[in-house]
Amino acid sequence: MDYRLPVLTVGLIVIGFGVTRAFSDSKAPPAAALPAAPVSSTAPLQGSSQSANRGTAILDEAIARLGKHQTISAKVRHRSQLFGQRQVGSGVYLQKRSSPDPLVRFSLSIGDDRPDNLLHVCDGRFLWIRENSGPLSRVDLRVVRTAQLVSETAPPSSIHLGGGLAQLLQSMRLNFNFSEPQSMEFQQVPVWAIVCQWKPKRLAMHLPKDHPALANPNEVQLSALPQQMPDHVLIFLGQDDFFPYRVDFRSSQPRNPGTGSRAQSLVTMELFEVQFNAPINPALFVYKPGDIEIIDGTEEYLAQQRRNATTAAKRKNPDGS
Repeated sequence: MDYRLPVLTVGLIVIGFGVTRAFSDSKAPPAAALPAAPVSSTAPLQGSSQSANRGTAILDEAIARLGKHQTISAKVRHRSQLFGQRQVGSGVYLQKRSSPDPLVRFSLSIGDDRPDNLLHVCDGRFLWIRENSGPLSRVDLRVVRTAQLVSETAPPSSIHLGGGLAQLLQSMRLNFNFSEPQSMEFQQVPVWAIVCQWKPKRLAMHLPKDHPALANPNEVQLSALPQQMPDHVLIFLGQDDFFPYRVDFRSSQPRNPGTGSRAQSLVTMELFEVQFNAPINPALFVYKPGDIEIIDGTEEYLAQQRRNATTAAKRKNPDGS
């Protein structure tokens, strides 16, 4: 199992085991109602020197609000179109305030006849990961936190949804720049729609050094990105509660000849029937593995973090200084 999981591969959170299922009609807003996607086919590697805009401020408020609720519960609707497969899923997201990180339970089921199931439980000590009846994996979060405290170059953790929705938004804060928000209505809720565009240097970190998208040293060629890699994200945050009701990883650049330039959703996660501070059974945040084999992925995750840090340092100082 891959514990790298940068924010761009949120599909691995919600459909990562790649099964073929029918794609049902969605209830997403029509394309004409969505904010315009980026139109440039390139992104300059120097980035922008502009100060944080209102979109960034709203995202920061959303991160802060998520940590203030005693509990959060929501139903999840998932849609994806990856690797030539269209999929639909549904699940539940639960969160309970705790220190240093929230307790989280995230479950997802894909398909109707023979559903494929994904379960993540963060109990404060371990992140447990189970896909169908396959091997049970876990990451020791205490070891990860200790390693990050002693390594100033280690990037923030983004282990699946182990850190909850706040961790997902924090990862987006690290990787993307944010447009000015547009006022819309989604699921009868007034929301701020914000287009999130890659920070070019962060995008370069997620690609091999010799990738065609990086052929020009002064800009990233978005049209050369892998087919399943989004070039922007569209997020809906409630205007009153700042809750992330929709996160849509999208592609606006044609990756194949003749495909046109219409923006396409790659992975979409919607949250609805959201409740704040309602009682949640504490047992739901406890995972009892029983007698099944446990695969410890802690060292694998930390090794990848070290490789990421080394890659970032080399690209920052290509001469080794």
